[in-house]
Amino acid sequence: MATASRSGRKKRFKDGFPMQTGSGAASTAATRFLEERMARKGIKASFALGGITGSIAELHKKGLIQNNVFEPLMLHWTKGLDVADLLSDQAAKAR
Repeated sequence: MATASRSGRKKRFKDGFPMQTGSGAASTAATRFLEERMARKGIKASFALGGITGSIAELHKKGLIQNNVFEPLMLHWTKGLDVADLLSDQAAKAR
């Protein structure tokens, strides 16, 4: 939930914010821009989705993302199982 700042605008850049990026140049630049501010303010994203680039991998390595949402998918895939089955199972559980 966003909190109001002194200016009256909602403050969304806070610890635990969800992060979604693309894989293009603008998204990569934005990720690098946020990385500096996240480290300086001690803010971590709760998770990151979207175009997973080297910049997002660096955020994981530096501990700036709390949860790796891809780990279950990678474990499933490395066992030779169909990732689509895992996703449909997860979607069914969410309903």
